[in-house]
Amino acid sequence: MPPRSYRCHLAIFAFWLMSYAVTMEREFGSDKDFPKFRLTHQGEEEKNLVLVKTHKTGTNTLLNILLRFAEKRNLNVALPESLSYLGWPQTLEEMRKTSYRHLIADDVTPESKTFHVLGHHAIYNRSAMSTMVPNAKFLTIFRDPVSHFLSCYNYAFIERKTNMTAQEFAELTLEGMHVQMQKWPKFARMLCHNGQSFDLGLGRNPQTPNIRSLIADISSNFVQVLITDMFDETLLLLARALGITELEDLVYVPLNVRRYNATLSLAARARIRKLNANDTLLYEHFKRDAEKRVQREGTSFQESLRDFRELMEAKTAQCKAIRTSWRKQNRGVSFQQTCSLCLPKSVERECALMWKGETYFTAELINLQSCRNIGWRCDDEAYVRHNCSSLLPPAGETL
Repeated sequence: MPPRSYRCHLAIFAFWLMSYAVTMEREFGSDKDFPKFRLTHQGEEEKNLVLVKTHKTGTNTLLNILLRFAEKRNLNVALPESLSYLGWPQTLEEMRKTSYRHLIADDVTPESKTFHVLGHHAIYNRSAMSTMVPNAKFLTIFRDPVSHFLSCYNYAFIERKTNMTAQEFAELTLEGMHVQMQKWPKFARMLCHNGQSFDLGLGRNPQTPNIRSLIADISSNFVQVLITDMFDETLLLLARALGITELEDLVYVPLNVRRYNATLSLAARARIRKLNANDTLLYEHFKRDAEKRVQREGTSFQESLRDFRELMEAKTAQCKAIRTSWRKQNRGVSFQQTCSLCLPKSVERECALMWKGETYFTAELINLQSCRNIGWRCDDEAYVRHNCSSLLPPAGETL
């Protein structure tokens, strides 16, 4: 039996959780305050999923949705020990050959070495990914190449490092752009020059036959291609394709969104598209495809889209209020970093998961899957004691 002082602290902690839950319920309401919007679908929900993650396209937000989907259903996720990269810039197959044990975090790999979900950065290799996630449904996301380029240019601090604005870069000839890019860090070149098609397994130089072959592969083998500037519409298309009927499973907070001011002339935008010819072909093809699919869905889809955005607005406002309250009551304890199971099981736990970035969410899932693999119930006293120590009061103090 634990020492009497520890039992007292645990009791105090439990009392605080109950009080906090009552406060949250009174101030911000519960899930019952939100209508249960549903999407129509015939058939079973798909659970074996592979997200081919592309850089600077909104995939951190999409990955968060996917990880919450997996966590809610107790699915096994292929979780990288690095908390971010499974197979990038080397291919997943190359990394598996050299260091499979260190590729996947310890204690989360089933004996079968197969998973339900794979979503962290890994260059597309359908054969290798299908080995890890059998019978998987594939998905990815593309972004307008000009918007993508500006985001990469800002993210990699290229203007600061080269003393050249994006507009000045785009005024160069195509040959001049290639010369200038050699002065960039390698990582910046990998992101900004046909970075999306590189994530899908192609090189960066325009190769029309290869890109056409990739488009055919994606069209045949991917259940959905999302488009960043049609994120909500293509997210609902994905949900219908996977058999997800609860709109609450799709609600999100945009993650890793960076503000930057940069505009390009029409001529400059055309040159950036030519520089990123592979990405341009991918984006334009699947943007047209998404627009046609939305149009075919008709009025019922538009009604679902309206319901989803209303739910998003209400849930986001609620979660912002909960996060503000959490920060006031728990100074020095990050809402994003806190183990969600340490929170009372109501709306604030869902909000904490929605706000988790890739590395924090991955770290928590590593704990959860390790916990399941050693036979613990992940919501029992042993797990909470192991993972919520930062919220327990120091000896001799109370909350």
